Amino acid sequence: MGRQQKIVGSINFSQIGLHNFVEFGLYTNSFEQLKGAGRILEAVAISYAFRELSVSKLKLEVFSNNEREINFYKKCGFKLTDMKKVNNKDILHMEKRKIVESRQ
Repeated sequence: MGRQQKIVGSINFSQIGLHNFVEFGLYTNSFEQLKGAGRILEAVAISYAFRELSVSKLKLEVFSNNEREINFYKKCGFKLTDMKKVNNKDILHMEKRKIVESRQ
């Protein structure tokens, strides 16, 4: 039997390359209960943004009451940078900077 292919989710990029950053969002496939899907998508987004798009930062927005996502992004190395209010809801801005390895 052949190996089954599953859709893990999707990654959305916007503001590509403006001011050397990209905004992104990821959405896991809710029809497939794939353990680690968020980590897979986050790793692919980071790799693509830093290597292929050559930006120095990834930015995202998340609702302040979504503690699960906030904790997930913090574990992935994202830092809180700002907050805004839209339609009486608090939205957090988070970002992750590209780590530049020094060569000796």
